[in-house]
Amino acid sequence: MKRCKGSITIFLTLILMVMFMLICGVLESARVTSAAARAKSITYMSLDSCFALYAREIFEDYGIMMLYSDKEELTKSILEVGNRNCYRAKHDGKYCADIYHMKVDKTDVINIKHISDRNGELFAGQICDYMKMKIPEDALNALVSKNENIKQGEETGKEFESINECNKQMEKLEQELIMMKKYCVYYSDVTGEPVVLINNMIVNGTASYGSYVSWYDEVNEYLQKIISYGDEVEKISSTALIKVNKSIKELEADKNKYSKDVYDSMMDELVHIRDSVDITATDKYKVVECSDKASEYAVILNNINNGVLKYKASEFKDTKYLDEVLDDCKLFKKEGVDVSIQYSDEKDEVQDNMYESGVRSFIEKGILSAVIKDTSALSGKSLLSKAALPSANEYNKSAKWKGWSGVRLTANRTLLSEYVLQHFGNYINSKEGEIDYEAEYVIAGGDSDRENLKNVAERIIAIRSGFNFVSLLKDNEKRNEAYGAALSIAGATGIPAIVRIVQFGIMFAWSSGEAVVDTRNIMGGKKVALIKSKNEWNLSLASLISMNIVDRDSDDENGIGYEDYLRTMLYVTNKADVSYRIMDLIQLNVRKKYNSEFLINKCIVSADVRCTFGIGRVFGGVIPGYGIGDSGKYALEVRGAFEY
Repeated sequence: MKRCKGSITIFLTLILMVMFMLICGVLESARVTSAAARAKSITYMSLDSCFALYAREIFEDYGIMMLYSDKEELTKSILEVGNRNCYRAKHDGKYCADIYHMKVDKTDVINIKHISDRNGELFAGQICDYMKMKIPEDALNALVSKNENIKQGEETGKEFESINECNKQMEKLEQELIMMKKYCVYYSDVTGEPVVLINNMIVNGTASYGSYVSWYDEVNEYLQKIISYGDEVEKISSTALIKVNKSIKELEADKNKYSKDVYDSMMDELVHIRDSVDITATDKYKVVECSDKASEYAVILNNINNGVLKYKASEFKDTKYLDEVLDDCKLFKKEGVDVSIQYSDEKDEVQDNMYESGVRSFIEKGILSAVIKDTSALSGKSLLSKAALPSANEYNKSAKWKGWSGVRLTANRTLLSEYVLQHFGNYINSKEGEIDYEAEYVIAGGDSDRENLKNVAERIIAIRSGFNFVSLLKDNEKRNEAYGAALSIAGATGIPAIVRIVQFGIMFAWSSGEAVVDTRNIMGGKKVALIKSKNEWNLSLASLISMNIVDRDSDDENGIGYEDYLRTMLYVTNKADVSYRIMDLIQLNVRKKYNSEFLINKCIVSADVRCTFGIGRVFGGVIPGYGIGDSGKYALEVRGAFEY
């Protein structure tokens, strides 16, 4: 029988085995690559699903998206959702084929950000994104413009404070000048003729020495006083001039903060003060001349006294020492030791400082009593404890926020302030909350409604004082009235610089008194023009002492109301403070309305996750780039991130 050779069969078998292994490798590679893509999809689906469980009540009430969860709970949720997405769903009652054999073995949340992180930037960013959808660009620009206009009032008030420092210096200068003038008069009265005293000692010896000593002590004291007061006058005048020049430079540097008419009025007043405050440069009142002459005579007097002391040492016998000083006595005169000012001890005691004291005494009775008709209706609510509030945690108020600079900073600050007014109550427009004056809390951060309202009222008065002062500067009739009052209370000398600064002080006191009246009307729901006309002015200078409050019967259609001032105060309040205090209010209100244990610090707004997948080996082999885990499966790590 003939045998058949099997070499071809074995060869084909080997080829088929190689082809089979190649096909299996290709299939395994395609399957694992597909599984990797699905793992990435599952990771993001898991994140989307978990973060879709945001606090719906907070979003509906405040437009803020946040997940009320902790790291452990979020990790567990992502793991569970991920594994549910790994298994194929049923189709017609039967499971579909699972070619991946995939499972989430481990999930790590590696970077969680809470809503209160990054110094309030994350929270404020959500607010701005939310408000951009609600406020058109032209409306936003109008709000920015209004805020900038109202800010000028407070800035003007700050400028006055620096001038007030100059005022204090000039008050000191006036007193020093008065004393210098008095000692000049004393010196003139007692100087007499020292030659006569010396000749008497030559004739009478010791009998006339006592008269000389009394004369010398008195004259020397007056000269030293004149020199001392002269030095002090020069020093004060120089200090006052420095302060005025500093105010002028600051005003020039802040020129862009003011409208042209406000800037021009302020600068005009400062220049007038500067021109009259330096009384020693031209020596208009002969202060320098008087001081120099007093110093010259003090040297001569010392030479005379040295001769007399030598005469005394010779036991009043050697008169040659007196002969030596007779020429000095002829040089010692009373001429030139005087300042060219007139003063009187008589002052109008009724008007002295009455304007400032009238406003001060009225306000000291209580800001709220001054600006609110019925204080008994005010809220008495307060925060019992702020320890659990977000603002109680330490945060950097000066931290730089990404994208919060230049024009965007201005727009974002405006959006923040508008958000507060739309979502929280205030004195004029209250809403049900843990406290009544919520917008005032965001501005002041005090523990009680009354404390926060008081702070806001004081700031409105400050803003109104600035604008009222500008109104006075533009009203020549009222300026002249204030100047007349200044003449009667400017002190004894009537020096123009002092009179002008007193006039300045009277005008600002008048402005402050009018500001109290304005604030009362504003907090009563009325509107008041920023810069008032003559017809809109309420308080006369004569009634400033009594502070008779007049409530306006009608609004100024183009005026500014209470919420406009709140908006501007929010606009200039530190952005981190605003952010955290809004969080305070949300936490307080959510606790009261939904969950008594709610803590906004636990709310998550973003997370990075690392999921480790196990992918079963179906066709065998090892795919390059994929490790083998302890379970014998391919180990695949996928990272994902989510942020509201």
